[in-house]
Amino acid sequence: MKHMKTKAKKSNQSLFEKGFYIEDGMYSSESKIHTEEQLRAALLEHAEKYSNREYEGWDHDDYTQENIQEFNNKWEEKTKNLRQGTMDDLIKYIKDQKINLTTVHPDELSYEDYEKENNSKFIEVDQLRSVGKARETF
Repeated sequence: MKHMKTKAKKSNQSLFEKGFYIEDGMYSSESKIHTEEQLRAALLEHAEKYSNREYEGWDHDDYTQENIQEFNNKWEEKTKNLRQGTMDDLIKYIKDQKINLTTVHPDELSYEDYEKENNSKFIEVDQLRSVGKARETF
């Protein structure tokens, strides 16, 4: 049992060292993410694209001053959390937006990869929490 814990801890620490991609079916990072700063940048880019897509999908009657202001406030809060928030804020955004973390470039993923349980091509999002805590202790 101790061996498994050691192995899990080691894999958590090397998550950024090995690098990973983000993808959600519509958007994916083109290059591997190796640092928290790169993760933040990729998530901010995702948020901008997602925000534009959501805004453009409104009905004509929904473009009122109040709705636009509410929309802008919501996205400003999200991007502020992505820029300045904790690792938990990043994890919450990843989960809320149903973003996958992958060990291979998203173009290499097949339909079968998404169907397969415990596929090693995908990284459990909560592993980022361990990496964030390890960095806070130094």
